[in-house]
Amino acid sequence: LKWKRENGKITCSITVPANSSATLYLPLSKGKTLSESDKEISGNKYISVMKETDESVIYKLKSGSYNFTIQ
Repeated sequence: LKWKRENGKITCSITVPANSSATLYLPLSKGKTLSESDKEISGNKYISVMKETDESVIYKLKSGSYNFTIQ
């Protein structure tokens, strides 16, 4: 897991090993957008929302590499 904050955006890179899953908590305040590899997350069969609030989102990730951006 790698985090980076730069020019008003946060990037998070994570690799989930084969035959595994992970739970990822991301802060997400109102007015901010979240993408994975510059694409919308909805419809991605490898990422599912476990919980969403006004201030954060929790995802369940299947094995693979992900690059999230909050801006």
